[in-house]
Amino acid sequence: MTLKRSAIGIALAMGTLLSSSAQASTLYFDFNKNTIGNTADASVFLFGANGQTATVSNLAGFSQNVVLGADGFFNLSINNLYQQSGTGVKNTGFQVVSPNPIAGYFVNRAGFSTDMTYLFDSAALGNNYVVASQGGGFGEGSQVAVHATQNNTTITFTPKGGAPINVTLQAGETYKYAGGSTNLTGSFVSADKPVAVFGGHECAQVPVGTAYCDTLLEQMIPTSKLSTTYALTASQGAALAATQSDLVRVIATADNTQVKVNGVVVATLAAGDVHEFSLANNTGAKVEASAPVMVAQYLK
Repeated sequence: MTLKRSAIGIALAMGTLLSSSAQASTLYFDFNKNTIGNTADASVFLFGANGQTATVSNLAGFSQNVVLGADGFFNLSINNLYQQSGTGVKNTGFQVVSPNPIAGYFVNRAGFSTDMTYLFDSAALGNNYVVASQGGGFGEGSQVAVHATQNNTTITFTPKGGAPINVTLQAGETYKYAGGSTNLTGSFVSADKPVAVFGGHECAQVPVGTAYCDTLLEQMIPTSKLSTTYALTASQGAALAATQSDLVRVIATADNTQVKVNGVVVATLAAGDVHEFSLANNTGAKVEASAPVMVAQYLK
């Protein structure tokens, strides 16, 4: 990857988030605008068994049946008109339904700007989330999307440093929030029914002030499935970066959370607060916390 290929990744224990059901499987995805002046080239990659079927649809009239090939794979292009912009309720979020377990990830591409997210099965969704994103940058900036999976879902979105916003959604609807240059990292989402939550940025600089910008997109992990211990490994590092390292953020879900990095206490955080550090290329780190935290890792 070059300096232009920033990305966000969320540290997770995959065993808790992959589909564990032997029956039908449902995935969800939403995506924000990608890079000012570029046209997105988005697609959803689906993985399963040879000949497995799935239906990809949304409330905006998109519906397509797909059949996985002999290699158990299908790549479905998604028109950029379904990119979500602005703040409000949208009907352009997608669901993938299959009668058998299926896995997938969504890729949001544009010229010199690409990011992807793994998609969690509906059984792995939750009611409470903390958000990872990025501030600064360009365009609509920091983004959060909350996708309802059931009718009459009441959500509360509390942007970092702002007042709670209450919205009621029907199944398939999304509440999308564009934060501009404000960093929405540390914002909270709660709902009375399971929801899928995505954090991102239209064109982020990592770190803020970098000459280039890239889209960010990642599905958030429910706070109930976060851990207190994480093992991290750094990327090789962007060849053109002044400092070849990754940006790491530890985001607290509870007050008085003590954070250690490689055994050394580095911070005590309130809920929604962040401890940030750089992870040199080709190194690793161990993060430990006294309460569950989200760990987000960004390629500079």
